[in-house]
Amino acid sequence: MTKLVNLTPHAIVILNAESQEVMTLPPSGSLARAKETVEILGTVEVGGGAVPIRRKTVGGLEGLPAAEEGTLYVVSFIAAQAGAKEGRSDLLITDDAVRDAQGKIIGCRAFSRL
Repeated sequence: MTKLVNLTPHAIVILNAESQEVMTLPPSGSLARAKETVEILGTVEVGGGAVPIRRKTVGGLEGLPAAEEGTLYVVSFIAAQAGAKEGRSDLLITDDAVRDAQGKIIGCRAFSRL
């Protein structure tokens, strides 16, 4: 059986095709985050003040454990992008989100790889 580790700060509710809860994957307590680099490109005048225009680039990962046989890690989309650049094939993101009447995500019915 595959072990799933949630490296996000939120519990992940996994639903079946009928949108019934199958399980909740609690946060592991560790977070995988992509490193960001910020560069100031200039400014734009808005309402009498200058607002900076910045460029963000995503680099390597922080907080991601070494790959482990039989283990998949659920991470944020940005962390998965950074991990894909590093050749990690053990990273998942949530997919097929289910929302309540107010538009709040209540769970997911699938995972995806990048």
